Amino acid sequence: MLWGSRAPEQASASLRRELSALRRLLNGAADPLLTCEHGRVTLALDRIAIDAASVGPGRQGGFLEGLDLADCEEFEQWLREQRSGPAAPPPAPPTAQPPALPRDIVDMSKHAAGLPDRPVLAVLPFANLTGNSEVDYIAEGLAADLIDQIARLRWLPVISGVASAAYPSAKLPLAQIGRALGARYLVDGRLRGDAGALTLAVGVSDADTGEAIWSHHILLPADASAATLGPLLDEMVGTLSTRIDLAEMARASRIPTPHASVVALIWRARWHHNRYTPSNARIAEDLLQQALALDLHSPEAIIQLAYFRQRQLWIKRGNSTAIAELGQLARRAITADPVDGRGYMLAGMVELWRRNTVPAVALLEEAIQLNPSLALAYTQLAATHYLNDAPALALEPIDRAFRLGLGEQYTYYALGELAIIRAMLGNHAGAIEAADHAIVRREAYWYPHLVKVHALVECGSSDAAAAALHRLRQLSRASTPVTSTGFHS
Repeated sequence: MLWGSRAPEQASASLRRELSALRRLLNGAADPLLTCEHGRVTLALDRIAIDAASVGPGRQGGFLEGLDLADCEEFEQWLREQRSGPAAPPPAPPTAQPPALPRDIVDMSKHAAGLPDRPVLAVLPFANLTGNSEVDYIAEGLAADLIDQIARLRWLPVISGVASAAYPSAKLPLAQIGRALGARYLVDGRLRGDAGALTLAVGVSDADTGEAIWSHHILLPADASAATLGPLLDEMVGTLSTRIDLAEMARASRIPTPHASVVALIWRARWHHNRYTPSNARIAEDLLQQALALDLHSPEAIIQLAYFRQRQLWIKRGNSTAIAELGQLARRAITADPVDGRGYMLAGMVELWRRNTVPAVALLEEAIQLNPSLALAYTQLAATHYLNDAPALALEPIDRAFRLGLGEQYTYYALGELAIIRAMLGNHAGAIEAADHAIVRREAYWYPHLVKVHALVECGSSDAAAAALHRLRQLSRASTPVTSTGFHS
């Protein structure tokens, strides 16, 4: 009503700011009159005399007399209705039993059912440790925006801020909060500093064990606007999702597969998928087929099968028929969940392998719009640029991919892409550095070896280039197959 002409983000920021001002005015006593927790605002009615419904000589003036706001037509209309309508009945006297909660309010005193087998995450209220109540709305806004960004991942369910607002991490043990919310992972944050230089310390913990699996410190920009905070939140979501992904794969590897659920089968398949051996690949495919047999339309099972086929094609240098089949599977993934960016990314990769860079860019950009934290999509976007002989345009997306957090299963690949981009730009020393980092992570990946040989030749280091080429030939004769780029060679 008050900020209806503004964009939702601006209106929400204005509301948070005004609520902070109200708290300063009303909460001078030991027990606060006004409590604001994310989407919930409560007033201690038992400590307040309410005169809005009173009639007779004791009442002075009309309802909210003197309060008129320009350019807020919806609010003005509401005021007119309130002032002309009948007086509301007086509030009911307090009773021994608490009244029933409205249907849109969650009773957090009951144990949450959660989502069976799924790695549910909850973002707890961020603590304002600055001593400045004006920063409250920033802390609340950051937590709310983080929830919105995590929801775009699709594979990681996130509990709404209304539910998690009742559980600040400083007041209760993590295990108790996790049980109450039905969450396996908890995100908590703390704001320190002053309004001009705020630092956010954020971490992810396993609610079952209390183990901290990731923590990070972020210096917030002075204006703290949506435009400046958005990229920081994207990077935060990209990194925390990678850590939870690894934790879930490790957890699934310890679960016996007989009678496993669809979700458990998928996670165990992913664990085998990332072992990079033929035997593990066979196990991964079998587990994914079992998951689809249980639920033919499971979006996650379809997505993970497409991921699996994509990597197998990449390693084995699949033919055009196999690429077309992957394209059909990617389209099936898009149909199963049209707002999951991963399906569009896989479809974009198929177009990239076909050298159709225009539709590839369109699909990859759609994937990024749906999920700005999808690091692998940025690496593919970088590939479209250097394959179009525009390596300078590839620098920004490949840098973005690293900042979002690729995880070890893709970092070696992105380093190989960075090596070729630098080599194409004539930065041979940088190309050698990136190639070495890729080789350390996965020595059997031949692509960075080849880029390194080329860069050493360009630098005039013939002996070092010969040694690097000799090492590549040794790997090609080894029993472990050398990983191929397949389509970027």
